[in-house]
Amino acid sequence: MKLRLLLCSIPLVLAPLACSSPSSEPLEADSGLEDGGSNDGGEEDGGIHDADTSDADAPDVDAEPDDHLRVERQVLTEVRDEVRIAEVLAAQPGWVAIYALEVPEDLSSAGELLGSVAIEAGVSQDVSVSLTRELEDGEWLLARLHREAPEDGVFGYDASADTPDDPPALDADGQPVAAAVEVRIPSAGLQADDQTLEFSTRVRIAMVSSARHALIAIADADEETLATAPLTPGLFEALPLTLSRPITTPGETLYVYLFKDVDENGVLDASIDTLQTDAGGAPLVLDFEVTHADPADPAPAVRFEMVASGNDAYLFESAEPAEFTDMISDPTAFNPTLTLKRGWRYEIVNLVSNAHPFDLVELGQTRAQDTLLLAQGRGQDPAPEDEAEIAWVQQDQVMRFTLAGSLTPETPPNNDVNLTGYRCAVAGHSDMRGEIVQVD
Repeated sequence: MKLRLLLCSIPLVLAPLACSSPSSEPLEADSGLEDGGSNDGGEEDGGIHDADTSDADAPDVDAEPDDHLRVERQVLTEVRDEVRIAEVLAAQPGWVAIYALEVPEDLSSAGELLGSVAIEAGVSQDVSVSLTRELEDGEWLLARLHREAPEDGVFGYDASADTPDDPPALDADGQPVAAAVEVRIPSAGLQADDQTLEFSTRVRIAMVSSARHALIAIADADEETLATAPLTPGLFEALPLTLSRPITTPGETLYVYLFKDVDENGVLDASIDTLQTDAGGAPLVLDFEVTHADPADPAPAVRFEMVASGNDAYLFESAEPAEFTDMISDPTAFNPTLTLKRGWRYEIVNLVSNAHPFDLVELGQTRAQDTLLLAQGRGQDPAPEDEAEIAWVQQDQVMRFTLAGSLTPETPPNNDVNLTGYRCAVAGHSDMRGEIVQVD
């Protein structure tokens, strides 16, 4: 498919939020923070803040030190008058109350009561609290644990009372068990940064947000589509997308588009799925530049990792990006056939290189008739290792090469020699030998 659309650059910056990764299923936004993340102006660990005691009463003698309340940043899409508390541990029955919070760093700035829900003693998870109004993007809330006192089934806390009903539960330090949390409501947005590639077939989009089902697409300057992925409503950070071809030219410009998935079928049809726009009505299309850290040793398109089964076989257990695992005929098979694309660069990580150094060869009828092309770690220097097109690199367990030059049948020196297989360099391990198939 080709994308024939006006290409333009629109710098749009969003606050860092949750991330996800592509698959055959729609990508779903994570409503929580990653480990080690932090909220703006708050503490770490999903936005939990130590409580301020300025609006609290004297310590509750019934409080247990293991009372706690954990709440994660709220990313709201369709339902905006409800929040969820990840986990509550209460020593006795009580309430979780939600307040508007004017200053995130000051829990004493809790104002309007927005909602409350009764909880039982013990652990409660994924607690839903209905609110009296819809929330706004960027709003801060205070979630606080209260005791049920008196036991009348009605939340009646009044901070101005001398002895308020349903007082805040206190922790072992006499502080209210509470947490501040930020509310984010996704809107259509896109941010793409210039980047140095780890894999020439994978790019990362810095930020994507959409309030509806969406489709993201990557295209090159010729408007050829290189990647598409469906997105669920939400916010995404550092979104990885796998390309259908490697980026071989350092400094190539790519374009990222954010579409509405109008029919919500997860498949891009540019005649139906229209571009989303930013707050100013401009179409969400951005360009960004991709390059290689070392043009003489470009990033691989695919990385294979392999081990051995005794002295009998190599096992190619994985490919990265994972979308290229089908280049391995069977990841569970001994000495599987590898299908490699001409012009692509490959990295092979041989985790058993000390015992089973790796050779790339043209297979003969027998091992003795193989023609050695590239050798791992034995001080040999076959001619293909010197070719700039192949850019052979060997560092300990790692080998990198481009399937080009004299490795391919298009430029056959030495009586049509080309890469058709691999083997263990140890002559006594003759069973460790497999086939390589080249395709365009």
